[in-house]
Amino acid sequence: MAPILLLLASLWIAVGSASVASSKNASSDDSHRGQPNFIFIMTDDQDLLLNSLDYQPLVKRHFIDKGTMFQKHFCTVSICCPSRVSLLTGRAAHNTNVTDVAAPYGGYSKFIAEGLNDRYLPVWLQEAGYNTYFTGKLMNGHATDSYNKPYAAGWTRSEFLLDPYTYLYNNASTVLDNGEYTFNPGRYSTDLIAERSVEFLDDAVAGGRPFFLIVNPMAPHAETIFHAETVFQRGGVQHNPPVPAERHEHLFADAQVPRTPSFNPIVIRLGDEIHRRRLRALQAVDELVESIVLRLEAHPDILANTYLFYPSDNGFHIGQHRLPPGKTCNIEEDMTSTCPL
Repeated sequence: MAPILLLLASLWIAVGSASVASSKNASSDDSHRGQPNFIFIMTDDQDLLLNSLDYQPLVKRHFIDKGTMFQKHFCTVSICCPSRVSLLTGRAAHNTNVTDVAAPYGGYSKFIAEGLNDRYLPVWLQEAGYNTYFTGKLMNGHATDSYNKPYAAGWTRSEFLLDPYTYLYNNASTVLDNGEYTFNPGRYSTDLIAERSVEFLDDAVAGGRPFFLIVNPMAPHAETIFHAETVFQRGGVQHNPPVPAERHEHLFADAQVPRTPSFNPIVIRLGDEIHRRRLRALQAVDELVESIVLRLEAHPDILANTYLFYPSDNGFHIGQHRLPPGKTCNIEEDMTSTCPL
């Protein structure tokens, strides 16, 4: 089993044992009592080997200091969509056949075409008696013109970021509970997701059933602007450094990318600035983590029966192996992603 799939082992156990209990007494919520709850807070392109976790004191306090760390948590394809589909299906990318971020080899349309919308984790968990919640980025190609063709199955409640506006830090497009999509001008994306995640957590606690909550902010991914008329032409997609919340813009002025032996000396200034912008964008995620943990602490019995994970979909490199900032390579920096538990 690939190391990224080890994350799901306890979930498979929960699905199996809850299904047995449900078959014995399908009409009673008591059959699910004692089943664990799961919360995944998954970042987008966060590195492990460039030490970004060192700049997240709240993740350190609530996850690393009190929990454990998957030291060898690898993705099979170091790019967003294949990795996310692997996490949700328990299968490596060469088995899901979702191997890219866009059609014909990847994206939401490929996920649907492969028949995976009825064969992934939230569907199985609902069948096992769980309430399921999602807020943030599901996968690439889940867009304003495709989110209802068909709707993503398996979610009790959801609010999805939608392409082509997923990567706008201050004007994302979202759809709540399969309604009409809306824009959120002036709202910082991670803060919006944080508010919804706490709302969904309150719903989950009040629901009286085991729950599964995924919270997927798009930080610290680059701010990506798609120009519809030229999206498939050179220059049709514009990538800018991540945009931090205004309250974090002043932080980490002296932070530097680790100077590994293979570090590229040609792009030092650019690399350091991108690194700082990524660290700043992660501060709102750090606050999001604490808001969820504090809300759980108000319900000690729920907290004691809840597993929290903090994975990234893949890693990232900035100058290592003399490469410009990016991912997609079969190198340790790109394949290794964060995973405190």
